Amino acid sequence: MSDEADPEQSLGESADKSSEGTSGNEEVSGPPGVPYPVAYRNTVWTLPSNQMVIRRYTGLEWFEKTLEEGELYFGPAASYADDDPEEGQVTEEVRTRERVQSASEQPILQDGSKMNVSAGMERFRQNTQSQYFLSCWRLGTDETPEHWEKFGTGELGVAIETTVNQIWRHLHTDAEVYIGMVRYIDRKRDTIPNSPPETYFFKGLDYSWENEFRIALVGGGYPIVDIRDDPDEEFPLPDYDEKEFASFESDTVINRILVEPGASEAEIRQVENLLTEHSIEADVERSRLERDSKWCPSQIVYGNQNLRTSEEELDQRLKSEIESTDWSTYSTVDWIQIVPLWAKDGNEIVGSHFEVYRYRSDEDIPEPEEYGHTRLRQFRRVSRFEDGEHILTWDLDSEED
Repeated sequence: MSDEADPEQSLGESADKSSEGTSGNEEVSGPPGVPYPVAYRNTVWTLPSNQMVIRRYTGLEWFEKTLEEGELYFGPAASYADDDPEEGQVTEEVRTRERVQSASEQPILQDGSKMNVSAGMERFRQNTQSQYFLSCWRLGTDETPEHWEKFGTGELGVAIETTVNQIWRHLHTDAEVYIGMVRYIDRKRDTIPNSPPETYFFKGLDYSWENEFRIALVGGGYPIVDIRDDPDEEFPLPDYDEKEFASFESDTVINRILVEPGASEAEIRQVENLLTEHSIEADVERSRLERDSKWCPSQIVYGNQNLRTSEEELDQRLKSEIESTDWSTYSTVDWIQIVPLWAKDGNEIVGSHFEVYRYRSDEDIPEPEEYGHTRLRQFRRVSRFEDGEHILTWDLDSEED
């Protein structure tokens, strides 16, 4: 990515790669939380930086229950299929590849039936919709009315605000867990991995406005991949619960509560009282929708659509971010590019994502090494701007072999 302010300086100056920050890398040592790793190391499925804001939209009734129980609700993936029939499913390109493989390889199995990998994988993926349980969050601080209309269910919509690192470090469960950003793809053109859990981190472009961060919890045993062509009787499936919960440290995780834009002062006080009852210190504010990105520590994610992003689009977005910044409010803007190492030297920007952070003059500015996750196989480029001027760009490789 080239920097509009000073592209020559961007390409010519790099920081010492041997230095490592601390606050951005608390996953190395710290309180027990979700086991490491939380995302696959060698695919386009990746994690935003520890500092990135995420929000869980829900209704007041569910929010109160969450505080009372100290648990996050995870719904079965099958229930999400009502909204997205392709939830957890692969693209037609993947199915075609599996059908071609099945047509060329049809040995007779021990029970006398023919092998059919394509049919077996379809049954497997369908069965896992009862095995995977999902908790869906919004990435970044920008939001639209559609978020409240779709996700803020109940008599009053609220949103729990935290960060990637906090939910990672303070979510507790004995189940297998995966977390990461959802990638939005053109299902007629792009391909994705052919089995869970990856399939639950890809959605069609029609859903890209959700800008989703997802936690997937695996319940029960592992279903059998039945590759028989036309089985007379299906293998029995493991028993799964209808829902799952994971405990979390609400007083440590919750940074702020947003209530829907039309909330009254009485409703805001109602939410404040709930927090007080559960000894949680956090601000309660009415949502300002798109204006929120100007008035709070703005954090935004780009590049998770279609697995690829053009240089021109990124340069234009960076220019827009710098020009739209109120420099009387913010003193520093950091623009971060995070790339899987396997895609670092490619001609296309594939599998990358980009983050924007605005900081006020009285805030602590992170060291460049604190962005991203050093233990994941990532290349990180951090470009810093102060008062509208490009200061320096740091290129940071993962130290992992």
